[in-house]
Amino acid sequence: MHNNKDLETIIVVNEGVLIVPILKQEEKIGNMSLPIAKMNEHSDVLMGWVVKHGPGYHIPKDEYEEWKSEPKKSHYVPIDIMENDKVYYHRGGKTVITIGSTEYHLVKYDSILLIDRVE
Repeated sequence: MHNNKDLETIIVVNEGVLIVPILKQEEKIGNMSLPIAKMNEHSDVLMGWVVKHGPGYHIPKDEYEEWKSEPKKSHYVPIDIMENDKVYYHRGGKTVITIGSTEYHLVKYDSILLIDRVE
């Protein structure tokens, strides 16, 4: 869906999701292209393509115990999102980020309302 060499060094943390917003709001049904009602600049719901995401919700590790040889590694509860998923998300939950010349929306997983996964 989206390939950007600028994203190779970007690491999204925790439950963050990096999205390329779909600016032209239309859906294709067969050979027809129909505008999506209420999906415009005044709508509370936006849509876009997932390009990167974090590992999930962080579970705090136990305190480091000096007698153990290594501290415990961090653990995460994974989020149900994949690259190239089409998502519908709440406008108020986005942070606009520009990487290179491309505008992205960074949202928390909690701001995603619907996932459209085409496998």
